[in-house]
Amino acid sequence: MDVETRKIEFLLKEVEQLKGAKFWRNGASYSPRQAAEHLRSKWKRAGKQIRTSTQFIDNIASKSSASGKAYEIELMDGTKVQTSAFLYGKLKEWKE
Repeated sequence: MDVETRKIEFLLKEVEQLKGAKFWRNGASYSPRQAAEHLRSKWKRAGKQIRTSTQFIDNIASKSSASGKAYEIELMDGTKVQTSAFLYGKLKEWKE
């Protein structure tokens, strides 16, 4: 597995393990596990078009391809943040 694939897997794991969070997509909320599954499915469908972790965030994890609406994460304390901002923050924490 190359470095960029490991980074994407790291980001998906961070999403999946985010306790008490809700993921908002097109007006509906989803669990962290459901959100990670959805993002993984979109990534797999995109195939070789997504080669880097930043492409993953920008093209897969930032907004709905159907509506164009940004994905959001509602943290346990009620704070909402765009999923792309959350993932870019997590990407800075990644260590090989």
